[in-house]
Amino acid sequence: MAVKVFLLFAASAALCAAQPVDSNLPVLKEPPREVTFRVSSAKAHPFTIPCATTTPNDKVVYTWTKNGKPFPVNEKSQDIKMRAGEGTLIFNNPKDSDEGVYQCLATSTEGVAGSRPISVKKTFVDIPKYTLQKHTPEEGKPFKMECSVTKAYPKPVIEWYRQGKDGKYLDIMEKRLLESPEGDLYFTNVTKEDVSKDVKYVCLVATQAADDKLVAAEHIIEDLTPAKGPKSGELTPQYLSKDMTAKTGDIVVMMYCIYGGTDLTPAKGPKSGELTPQYLSKDMTAKTGDIVVMMYCIYGAKGPKSGELTPQYLSKDMTAKTGDIVDLTPAKGHKSGELTPQYLSKDMTAKTGDIVVMMYCIYGGTPMAHPDWFKISRDGTRTNVNGQPGDRVTHRNRSAGRRLWITKVLADDDATYECVANNGVGKPQSHKIKLTVQREYSKCKINAPQPQRGPAGRSLWITKALVEDDATYECVANNGVGKPQSHKIKLAVQRDAGRRLWITKALAEDDATYECVANNGVGKPQSHKIKLTVQQTHRNRSAGRRLWITKALAEDDATYECVANNGVGKPQIHKIKLTVQQAPEFTKQPEPVMLAKVGDDVTIPCKVRGAHRISWSFNGQPLEVKEPTDTLTLSKVQKKDNGYYACMGSSDVGDVYAETLVHVA
Repeated sequence: MAVKVFLLFAASAALCAAQPVDSNLPVLKEPPREVTFRVSSAKAHPFTIPCATTTPNDKVVYTWTKNGKPFPVNEKSQDIKMRAGEGTLIFNNPKDSDEGVYQCLATSTEGVAGSRPISVKKTFVDIPKYTLQKHTPEEGKPFKMECSVTKAYPKPVIEWYRQGKDGKYLDIMEKRLLESPEGDLYFTNVTKEDVSKDVKYVCLVATQAADDKLVAAEHIIEDLTPAKGPKSGELTPQYLSKDMTAKTGDIVVMMYCIYGGTDLTPAKGPKSGELTPQYLSKDMTAKTGDIVVMMYCIYGAKGPKSGELTPQYLSKDMTAKTGDIVDLTPAKGHKSGELTPQYLSKDMTAKTGDIVVMMYCIYGGTPMAHPDWFKISRDGTRTNVNGQPGDRVTHRNRSAGRRLWITKVLADDDATYECVANNGVGKPQSHKIKLTVQREYSKCKINAPQPQRGPAGRSLWITKALVEDDATYECVANNGVGKPQSHKIKLAVQRDAGRRLWITKALAEDDATYECVANNGVGKPQSHKIKLTVQQTHRNRSAGRRLWITKALAEDDATYECVANNGVGKPQIHKIKLTVQQAPEFTKQPEPVMLAKVGDDVTIPCKVRGAHRISWSFNGQPLEVKEPTDTLTLSKVQKKDNGYYACMGSSDVGDVYAETLVHVA
């Protein structure tokens, strides 16, 4: 096996190690920017504001501020407690007055560490009273069903379903129907297929302010009135997005371009008629932007002793859309309402800063179950974490709730997660997943005359590991003074025996014919060809009427134009100007711990893109820093300079916060 060597030369000694830098030093875990809670007269919904050091330390004293003023915690109070051994606040009986901006202060012999300001907000939703609305719209003309929920925090997810006499909800999949961001349901044209006195169109609201989805509107199309005048096919605007503003890093930006009119273009794909669970499942697992296309080429041997290869599962020619996922897994389950486990994530481990953690909770059964997710903290507090599109923690990602996303993992995500699946027929099922979040400060321990600032070659990154990366890697550290040190790491890259070809994020140039050749050295070699057609598309199932931009970038700042044409009426054009504001983002931030000796010069970086101002604090107190404020220089440090230095880069659209412990030995 090849040995790949990379050399490390530094002005000071650096010895690679697997352990974090001085893990016993009291450093605070990174808290969330926002914590939400519920107030209910029926029952209490406890919540926590986390604050703890990365490693247990019984010598740390925790205090809190609220809205910039001291917030004392009464040990005898049953409403608000502080978790033993931590500074985490537990609100057992939440009240409206608990809203505010909190900051945790951890005092130790090193100084006073401060968390970033944590915004604590109450969730609520105001569902107006509704009555069943009965309609007789004009046949072939555009139509709108209203479901407006304007008073809520955070913004709820509005979903539309059809509900029959049996009370079961069925997804609405027709491309003629599309909901707007405000929740109204638009029909580009009404047909006889939409008419039924026994089927209701139901608007459901999913919100953190309630355990279950809430009904906000019910509609029935009883009959159609004859169309007035000739069928012109002219397009009429129904919902057109106005100019909008987004921040860099926003998870999803959606622009709508909905015109009503008779669609006379040929239908794409087969006529599905009534939707089956298999069809729904495929649609719901599309477009995560993760793994896009999987091609299978699996051959088995004939009989127990023959080397002849026989095809077991060969992918057929397929069509993918740029950014799509193609799921080739055969349908599982059976025609029973009972739920059976298909794929349940096991306990897992992640590191703070990991981009995405996905937990799966897939049960088979008809009808399909839409699981709900809960987070169980160490104190037993159980919090609904279904979330909504764009949230850091959410299951609103077109997986019908069967997959929970956590983007940019935080230390506070260390908990047990429970999914509860219920399809209204079989027995509800639950599954728990323990997520352990590890936090590292650095890949190499520092033992140097001058403090190290930044990785300085102490970390080797391999992004998107390939088979050829399977090797032994050697790190050689040499500062020109002490004896050079070396460390070897063996990286094993797992293979799937070549039976599956992965294409991540399908591109237009991936449109080609792929051939796999299987040979076991005994039987006759076998080959199979798969034609992949990649279509440029708007993604999703909105028939092009909704444009998605995932993770907005500065270069997305532009004017977007949609052109609607049904082949009959006059083409319509609509322009939307998207202004993307640069949210503050670190380009270089201080490490959690910086080690120095008396007399050293220490430079603490705080370079922030998009910040209008940068402020500093030392041990929780404001610190005046001369221009440029993106760097704090401590000259010839002494013991009195030991402590916590924090910087915050802020603008009108957000802020970033980082803190470092300067330990002077």
